[in-house]
Amino acid sequence: MRTANPALNSKIFENVRRTYADADVMTIQGTVNRAIGQRYCSCWLSFPRRGPGP
Repeated sequence: MRTANPALNSKIFENVRRTYADADVMTIQGTVNRAIGQRYCSCWLSFPRRGPGP
């Protein structure tokens, strides 16, 4: 990649590739489970809970 910016040289992009190559990949099922869990927690926290009656 040719650029006039001296900070964007090829060594920068080599380090990025190396960093993301070692990262864990999240599966579709993991993404769905996480989304369902976050929605469940947000609903549980946002609805008022009933206390003891008067």
